[in-house]
Amino acid sequence: MRRPFFDTLRDIRGGQVIDDLAEQMQELVRAVETTGKAGTLTLTLEVKPFKSAESAVVVKDEIKLKKPKHESQGTVLFATVDGNLQRNHPAQDELPGITLASAAR
Repeated sequence: MRRPFFDTLRDIRGGQVIDDLAEQMQELVRAVETTGKAGTLTLTLEVKPFKSAESAVVVKDEIKLKKPKHESQGTVLFATVDGNLQRNHPAQDELPGITLASAAR
């Protein structure tokens, strides 16, 4: 008879792997909702023989979370002849009484 896989997961690190997966899944869902982009949650199980006992194995888990990231929209700046950057075009005069909407805040 085949044992349910979830029961085996409960035995790995005393069930802590399930708690870690649940926490990472919540973090991934929040990141996907805020960015509108996809991410991944990967569980890798390595199974290798336990050298001291016949028919025993060691199961090692690895959880990888790849969250989507916010992309920077960048900021438009103008270069001066000295190699500096500034918000206003260096060759244009400022108009009195005119300000950028973001600067008026």
